[in-house]
Amino acid sequence: MIWRSSLRAGASTPPRGYPSPGGAYRLDKGGPQWVAMNEGLPTSTQGWSIAIDPFTPQDIYLGTRDIGVFRRRVGGGGWHQVSERLGHAFISSVAVDPIEPRTVYCAVGALVYRSEDAGRTWSEASAGLPARDVGELFIDPFDTATIYFTTDVPGLFKSVDRGGHWRALTGGLTTSISDLVFDPLRRNVLYAATQNGVFTSRDGGRSWQPKSTGLGSEIVTTLAIDPSTPTTLYAGTFRGVYKSTNAGRTWALASSGVLATAIVVAIVIDPADPSRGLRRRAVCGLRLRFQD
Repeated sequence: MIWRSSLRAGASTPPRGYPSPGGAYRLDKGGPQWVAMNEGLPTSTQGWSIAIDPFTPQDIYLGTRDIGVFRRRVGGGGWHQVSERLGHAFISSVAVDPIEPRTVYCAVGALVYRSEDAGRTWSEASAGLPARDVGELFIDPFDTATIYFTTDVPGLFKSVDRGGHWRALTGGLTTSISDLVFDPLRRNVLYAATQNGVFTSRDGGRSWQPKSTGLGSEIVTTLAIDPSTPTTLYAGTFRGVYKSTNAGRTWALASSGVLATAIVVAIVIDPADPSRGLRRRAVCGLRLRFQD
């Protein structure tokens, strides 16, 4: 099962090849099309980000464009707002602790909030963060007290105490980060997607080195790492998908035809069959599909 957020729950004319936009949508394994799951959401909801409880995949959090965080539970009768304290906020990112799933984080512009009771109450966790427009959260799978936060400034921010304090990490980075992935076997090894290609860090983000041979001057929008062979990575760009089989040292175009010129904004690796990837919403209007 795959979930995605879309732009407006009230829109009636979807782009060609897309499900009707708005709110949240679900695609079941083998299913022919996306199914709207918007019960409990206001009609004009603009979905922005989704996070799923790893232990209870039916427990889902939806960050919206202007009305906060919603949660959908098993047998819960649709979506329920869980961020009354945050008001009508733009939630640019939601993240669930993979070990302690009752701990949830959300980014409200440049501020980070933490909930330790599955969204019932929230407390600010932004000490040390700059006043910027939007940000995205990434939780370290090896140590879930460690969180990374990317903004529109070069580099990123890191907290090792669940958002209690943040410090800037900019060594070697000259531009902002659009996506961040972790090597599942090697602690502190990170890969960053940037406007200047791909960068990697082997020390938990303190220093970065470019890994863009073969990418040329491509702007990298998103990254995915093969969970079974972490030396294999995929990079989404403004001109299709690139693939590396040597931990980012070299890259080659891995898409052909119309996909070779598509703007790819997200890539998901099928954990049961990593050779297949789902391109989740190409902004040029491509049909969503599985691609070998």
